[in-house]
Amino acid sequence: MNRHCKALYVAVILLLASAPLYAGEGFGMMKKSANLTRIHPPQVFIAGTRVSIKVTAASSQYGVAAQRLESQLESELLGKNQRLKLDAARPDATIDVKILQDQFGEKWEDRQMVQYVDRGRKDSKGKTVLDQEQITVRFKVVTYSFTAAFKVHDTQKDVSLAADSINWNYSKDFQDGNGSPDASSLESNAVAAAVANLTNRLAPTREIVGVLLPKGTFEAAAAYADAGLWSKYQEALEKVPPLKNPTDEGYRQYALGVAYEAQGYSADDNDTTLKYLEQASIHYNNAVDANPKEGYFTKPYSSVLFSSHNAEAPISRVSAALVQYQKLKEFSDSLASKAITTRGSKGDLGAPADDAMTNQAVVDMVRAGLAEDVILTAIDTAKNAGFDITPRGLIQLADGKVSKRIIQHMQATTGKTSNEPKAKKSPAKKQ
Repeated sequence: MNRHCKALYVAVILLLASAPLYAGEGFGMMKKSANLTRIHPPQVFIAGTRVSIKVTAASSQYGVAAQRLESQLESELLGKNQRLKLDAARPDATIDVKILQDQFGEKWEDRQMVQYVDRGRKDSKGKTVLDQEQITVRFKVVTYSFTAAFKVHDTQKDVSLAADSINWNYSKDFQDGNGSPDASSLESNAVAAAVANLTNRLAPTREIVGVLLPKGTFEAAAAYADAGLWSKYQEALEKVPPLKNPTDEGYRQYALGVAYEAQGYSADDNDTTLKYLEQASIHYNNAVDANPKEGYFTKPYSSVLFSSHNAEAPISRVSAALVQYQKLKEFSDSLASKAITTRGSKGDLGAPADDAMTNQAVVDMVRAGLAEDVILTAIDTAKNAGFDITPRGLIQLADGKVSKRIIQHMQATTGKTSNEPKAKKSPAKKQ
């Protein structure tokens, strides 16, 4: 490197190093970014926690694929939606999948192709002349078709939550059969695709989103965002007094929007998530009002390299998230309201529901010949238990041939709930 190039190199480095001093507030030439984890709620929300998963096959030939799909779906779904648990005996929702097609095919084809052969001929200028000749080349054509239909049913309300089909098709030619896949590997890929499709519908999904961070006054606080300490990032930004220049204040408002959005996705409950996302929306809109000329407030990051491609514009992203979580809240509130209405339909919130686990229910199970362990599990998993363990109730159980072990378990279960404070009935108002 000559002296002139060295001087130019040093000048460029000094210019870049001092850029923030001259650029003021903004994103600068060398963009600073951090990653936030965006959580998408399930597309299909299962109200309860107990589910049963059953995969069947339209043909006995698909039996192995059905077993693999069921096993993998149980593992993936319960791993990604940890509020769910398997309970085939008393499910709140059933997930039924049926494999309709699982077809592998292969065939050989002879195709005419042209190849160029050097026979040692030269043209007038001494260049090699290649001759064309027709040759027959064998190709192995591999095809695979997989179709499965599924339905998710809420057993408590007896309504369908979702129903659809999943298709996975493959077709490719392999010269001389080199590198062609076998039926087992394609089936594995199809099963994995079906599991991913269902899991994405029934479990929260995570997306890594790259977000720009403003420099200038706020650059020092960016270390918190880099480390994922978004509450610390928010605190650092709020310690900075609002900037007098509205254009500069826009970047502080934008940064606060990023901090609130990131915390919203990581919140433990839906209400808190909505509060944070609403705050993020307010700050993003404040940023646009203060500095409408800053394109990064309103446009996708299509020209900046992040971990996610073509990141949405901040306002669009948080608006879409608000819609998703608001739908989830409305669904949850609706279920809670129906549950209260159902419990209070007899005029007493403490009244046992029609499907409550009572003395008579236990006697009926014993008379049906169910094993003790099955009855004990039913007692433990019952949503509503209203056992009568008074002398009169114990006589009823003895007459029903209920074993000592089950009666003691019922007494222990009742003892656990008897210490809970009972709701006081408000006195009737005088007319």
